[in-house]
Amino acid sequence: MVQWMESDYPVLNDIPADTSLIVVLESGGVPAEGLSVYQRLDLADLHRTLEGIRLWKLHPDKLLVFSSKGRDGYPSQASYYADVALEQGVDPAQIRLIEKGVTTETEALDFTEQFPEVKKIVLVTSAIHLRRASGIFQAAGVEVIPAPADFQVKIQPGGNRINWFPSLTSLIKWNTLLHEGIGLVWVELRVWMGEFPVLGRWRLEN
Repeated sequence: MVQWMESDYPVLNDIPADTSLIVVLESGGVPAEGLSVYQRLDLADLHRTLEGIRLWKLHPDKLLVFSSKGRDGYPSQASYYADVALEQGVDPAQIRLIEKGVTTETEALDFTEQFPEVKKIVLVTSAIHLRRASGIFQAAGVEVIPAPADFQVKIQPGGNRINWFPSLTSLIKWNTLLHEGIGLVWVELRVWMGEFPVLGRWRLEN
C-alpha cells in the first residue's frame, strides 16, 4: 500500500522553462551543537533536501526555496536545510527561505504570501506525502510539478527476502500510511464544509 501511494509520481529530472522555483517542504531538524550540517537533519528531511539540491544542480538558473519555521527562539528549520545546500555548493544568491509555516497548509499560505506572483512550482517532499501536499498547494492557486523524495519502499531487482515476523519498521510504515490517508480525507471533508484555510478548492484524485 505504501509503494502504491509512492508510485503516483515518477522521479523528476526535467523542469519546464516557465517554472522558476524548486520548493522543498521540510519537517524536522535540530540546532544541536557539535553536529555537522547533515547530522542536524532527520533522515526524511535530509533526503528531501538532497533531492532539491540535485534538481537545482540540473537547473542552476532556478531558485531553491526551503520551507519550515521550527521552534520559537531558534533559527528556522529552513535555515538548517539551506546550510546543507551551501555545503553542497549551491549559489547563496539562488536560495530563498520561507520561515512561518509549521504544517503543509501553513507552508502553502506562507508561500503564497511571500511569492504572490508565482503560480507554478516544482514541489519536493516525501513521495508518500506528495499527493496531499500537491493538493494543498493547488488549492492555494499554485500549479505543482511533483518531485518525490524519501521513498519508504525500495524494491531490490534481485528479489526481497521475506520476513514473516512483525517489525518496528513495518509499524512505522503503517503509521505513515494512516497519517497520510486520514490527512487526505480530513482535508477533503474540510473543503466540503467550507472550512479549509487555503484559497480555492480541490478534489482528491485516486
